Amino acid sequence: MRLSYLVLDHARAEIGYTFTDDNFKRMGLMSEALQPVLDYGFDKMQLHRVEAFISPTNNASIQLVKKFGFVKEGVMRQHYQKEGQFENSEIYSLLKEEHQKR
Repeated sequence: MRLSYLVLDHARAEIGYTFTDDNFKRMGLMSEALQPVLDYGFDKMQLHRVEAFISPTNNASIQLVKKFGFVKEGVMRQHYQKEGQFENSEIYSLLKEEHQKR
């Protein structure tokens, strides 16, 4: 799990994570890791906004970010390429004030 694509002039970053080994999926590890990453980003780095770009078919990731209060903002059409096909991304965001209310 990482904060990437930092745009410090605008106090925002993108959250990224992946498991390549199916044996580690659905164990709650990402839920456990996300809280301290968000705390660090908002409290130590003074971010105002954290974004997540997620495939509309990735229900586990969508549920994860919703659990932490991320809000769906819309769809980025043909946002990335996977196996030669362009696919959409849904964009979710969490603002510092929303994080502090949790």
